[in-house]
Amino acid sequence: EMNEDLDSKMDMEESKEQSEEIDEMMDESQEQLDQDKKDDASKSQQKSGEKMSEMAQAMSSMMQAAAAEQHMENLEHLRQLLENLVILSFDQEDLIQEIQETETSNPLYVELVQEQFKLKEDGAMIQDSLIALSKRVFQLESFITEEIYKVNRGMDQSIDHLQERRKSQANVSQQYVMTSVNNLALMLSEAMEQMQASMSQSMAGSQNCQNPGGSSPNPSLKKMQDQLNKQMQQMMEGMQKPGEKGEGSKPGRQLSKDFAEMAQQQAAIREALRKLKEDMSEGEKNGNGIDDLMKAMDETETDLVNKKLTEQTIKRQEEIFEQLLEFETAEREREKEEKRKSETADQISNQIPPALEEYLKQRQSEIDQFKTIPPDLEPFYKELVEKYYELLN
Repeated sequence: EMNEDLDSKMDMEESKEQSEEIDEMMDESQEQLDQDKKDDASKSQQKSGEKMSEMAQAMSSMMQAAAAEQHMENLEHLRQLLENLVILSFDQEDLIQEIQETETSNPLYVELVQEQFKLKEDGAMIQDSLIALSKRVFQLESFITEEIYKVNRGMDQSIDHLQERRKSQANVSQQYVMTSVNNLALMLSEAMEQMQASMSQSMAGSQNCQNPGGSSPNPSLKKMQDQLNKQMQQMMEGMQKPGEKGEGSKPGRQLSKDFAEMAQQQAAIREALRKLKEDMSEGEKNGNGIDDLMKAMDETETDLVNKKLTEQTIKRQEEIFEQLLEFETAEREREKEEKRKSETADQISNQIPPALEEYLKQRQSEIDQFKTIPPDLEPFYKELVEKYYELLN
């Protein structure tokens, strides 16, 4: 019922079947309770509870998959928007150079002015996407609005100056346009990095939940990396054979989802490796090449996010796997060395020096003497005496 009220409804067909089955079990347990068959009703209730748990897990998995897919779509949207901004910035830079090298009396000058008009139209198309983004992420609204205003103002001023043949003033306005466009591109780049980091952390968290309290983390990292490498190899082979049924025949949406999942897996491995590094000593951190290994994984994540899968990527993955093997071997040898060095500590009994022991006995006898002579005092002074006893003890 709550799903029906959502704007973006989830596919609940499987859950609907499970829900109907649970309803039947509940009705059955209610009838058994009415007939005073408590044992049978308890069994029915237990079965319905188990079904509810299965339904909850299925819905949780479905929501996680949907969230990951939406996250990847947002990342892809930001990537395209960033690419368009970078292209606009380069085009504006090239136009500035051409205008500087062209005399105002040259017939080509008019074409360059028209090119500035075209850049303004291209910028307007990008602005629509930026405005839509600012409405979804209100923290960016003021920044995006201000930079868009500067871009539009710079575009208008540069066109006016160019039409009046004032190249130097037009150059200044065009430089302001480039600055604002680059600021927007930098903001999107940082947003993408944060989203990728968030995806890495969520993936690493899910991996930890799936294997809580497991054995040594290194073999699991090696296994995860091996599975990812095989998956990437299969995808590449399928993409090289688009005519056959395989990766090359998948729709773009499914292919994007596969790339996103592989990027998340690599990010999870890198995050687990980073946490492992934090527990190492300074000498181990600097000596085992773990930073180079994490850097290579980061390059793979970038390739996967950009849907780039080449022979160079596959070769890098093989090198990452080999380095993980070496790292695991080195860790195993280090643990053996530590076990050899460890010894059981000798039990040493604490002995009180004779002089101190004599003093403690004498003090205790004095306290006992105080307690055997109950003073006839007012309540205030009795409290003071009791506190005095406590201090002596």
